[in-house]
Amino acid sequence: MHSDVLDSLLDVSPDPALVQSVRELSQRDAIRSIVLAKRMRATHVDRAQRAAIVEYLDRVVSRGEPLLIVNSWGGFKAHRVRSAPHLEWSEVFHLHFFCRWLASLAEVYPLGVRLEYSGQGPVATLVDNYRREDVQCYGEEMSRLAAIFDERTPRGVSIVTRDLDEFYERDDLCAILDSAAAELPGPAGDETWLRHARNNFCRDGERDLRSISGEQLDEELRRSVQRLRAWYAYDADARRDYFGAALGVSNGAASSLYRLSSVAGSDRCFWMTEGVLVAKGEQARTEIVMPDDTRLAAAIEIELQTKVSRVSPGLERIRVVAAEPAS
Repeated sequence: MHSDVLDSLLDVSPDPALVQSVRELSQRDAIRSIVLAKRMRATHVDRAQRAAIVEYLDRVVSRGEPLLIVNSWGGFKAHRVRSAPHLEWSEVFHLHFFCRWLASLAEVYPLGVRLEYSGQGPVATLVDNYRREDVQCYGEEMSRLAAIFDERTPRGVSIVTRDLDEFYERDDLCAILDSAAAELPGPAGDETWLRHARNNFCRDGERDLRSISGEQLDEELRRSVQRLRAWYAYDADARRDYFGAALGVSNGAASSLYRLSSVAGSDRCFWMTEGVLVAKGEQARTEIVMPDDTRLAAAIEIELQTKVSRVSPGLERIRVVAAEPAS
């Protein structure tokens, strides 16, 4: 039964409700409505951002070009997720959700839509101390999974993955981030940035920092913040034309791009979560949860074989949690 539920996620036909809701609209208004659909958004879209999105869509339609959507994503599996460095079911749930959205767009815009996952894997090594081989492993698995979904999408939809190395030299990036980190770290400063560093920094990574604590660890975290800030500034310039020619989206809370949910009803980053089945009687639904979700303590793990199991060891099993009683 569970394998059937998971295999059904490879159905990436248009969302009937979404397509039906725009049947009476002009093509331009239908495209705008689907792109800005409330069920896709992770947060409120302010007037300026909405205007920028509409300007891009109208420009592409006027030129008779396919839509290009660039999803700026992590490019690594968070070390706190037990499958790391491998992907697992969160990525499948996410791709199913996004592909149905893309298919709905292609239904009203025959010129099609292309989704590019623009990964930030090298930054995970330079900023958060992830092992290079772990980042590479995850990136290769994500490419294989995206290719499987790409094969199943309707005509007019394409999905690819791209890496930062396609846009600028890693040695140049290393030099810039090392220069930023070499400066004497300032006081704790912005707690939001430090919280990000505490959650993401991998002590057992490219450098073995498991033995440090206290002031030493605090300094490493502040240097990590400096590297991240330097990368944001560098990347904004290096990929300005790339994002300027596309609709830039993100599933990350810290992004200034158009923020979309990773899956229906969740704005958590899919590369930082675990995908589970939530069981209620004979029925099961999918959900992505953070590694510290208390329900995981009582979860039951099952091994299974599905149409995507060959992509990653993380797809050979899944945890099942009980649905919470209705209040």
